[in-house]
Amino acid sequence: MEGELDLLLSVAGGLGRWQYVDDLKRVYVKDNDCLACLRDLQRFLRRDDPDLREVFFKLGELQIIENDVIPLVTTYPTDKDLVYHALKVLTFMTMPVDEMTAKVPKQYSILADIKRVCISKDVLAALMTLSAGPLSRHPRMSEEDHQALQLLLTFFRNLVSIPDPPVAAAAAALQNSMQDTLLQALFDESVLD
Repeated sequence: MEGELDLLLSVAGGLGRWQYVDDLKRVYVKDNDCLACLRDLQRFLRRDDPDLREVFFKLGELQIIENDVIPLVTTYPTDKDLVYHALKVLTFMTMPVDEMTAKVPKQYSILADIKRVCISKDVLAALMTLSAGPLSRHPRMSEEDHQALQLLLTFFRNLVSIPDPPVAAAAAALQNSMQDTLLQALFDESVLD
């Protein structure tokens, strides 16, 4: 697995990088092989051992979703292929936890971190652009249209199923839960319509 983890790190590094523009503003710039790297990440996640989830843990440890995938989605929301393949990675990374697998609390921690960055209006709006074309062709949607909508709905289902991390009672009274924030953001983006 050591060689595969090195390859995984190489693939993750090929998504893009943060750069400064005019020495003031930081922007995320995709690499030329970004789309191929997203496809490779999908392959890694598809082949990940469902009991050990080594790829899931490594990507979570590296915060690839927070540092690379989400910035790709929000920086390039009109690049449909890129957003679609990023959504596939997001969907794999947010699959529900099997309570019989390794390091269940750590899995929930990684999922909570992913959920925290995904509830941004920019992220949800960029992902919702994938539904505009297919829904405009309803009821004559193609198989690709159906797959895109199904993927998007699966991702939203996965996000909603991620429990909020436990917080102290006093803090809970003052803080909106991530679940409430997510549901409000989904409502604001007309996902629930």
